[in-house]
Amino acid sequence: MAVDQALLDLVTQPVVRLYRWETPTLSLGYFQATVDSEQHLESRGCPVLRRSTGGGAIMHDFELTYSLILPAELVQSKTSELYDRVHRTVAAMLAEVGLTALLHPSRPTVQEPIEHGRSSNSSAVSVQREPFLCFQRRAVGDLILWPNAPTSGTHSADTVLGHKILGSAQRKRDGAVLQHGSILFQQSPRAPQLLGINDFLPTARRCDAMDFGLELIERFMSQFGWVWESSCLTDQETNVAQDYEQTRFSSPAWNALR
Repeated sequence: MAVDQALLDLVTQPVVRLYRWETPTLSLGYFQATVDSEQHLESRGCPVLRRSTGGGAIMHDFELTYSLILPAELVQSKTSELYDRVHRTVAAMLAEVGLTALLHPSRPTVQEPIEHGRSSNSSAVSVQREPFLCFQRRAVGDLILWPNAPTSGTHSADTVLGHKILGSAQRKRDGAVLQHGSILFQQSPRAPQLLGINDFLPTARRCDAMDFGLELIERFMSQFGWVWESSCLTDQETNVAQDYEQTRFSSPAWNALR
């Protein structure tokens, strides 16, 4: 997270990163209250940090985090298109292994359920608190996996829910954009409420997270016509990242900000 923030400060050309976490870690969205993490029993005892981007909490365990950083001169007015590019690319890759994933709020043809929070004989809508975990929330552009997705006919309301397997968030600085997100590959005992991509595939066809991520980069870069190469952090980027690590992401004051 500190490296992402440093690259946003210093970016001069497009950068894509893939990373996993050495220890299962809970990252809170920037605006989440720290006390809310106490309500999620399964993740108690895990390290907790606060992201610089919004949204719900993410359990970084059997998942892959990606980040995309673009300098200001390459940022278009509609940065939401970056979500679509990444998420549609992942959807296409999942289709190749026989899984149907659609950008929310699109969904397969199903029987319309009663709208959540609205009774069938009243126009009143109850306001409910958003779920603690990011992957239990729904925002426009989230990638939703539909196991055994129907193409026609009537199906139960359970089918409508789907399973969120990719969500992304952005932060801007001086016109530059950081977009990072989490791709969920497998159910974690620290977040058993959530299923990932491999939970819907037979063992022989399960995806390796890093191989999947590298293929994602190749496809994503080709959409822009970029040629990418592996690189290491510069001394300046390393120093800025270390500063962010100390003053922000490993700081109790930052992590308990709210």
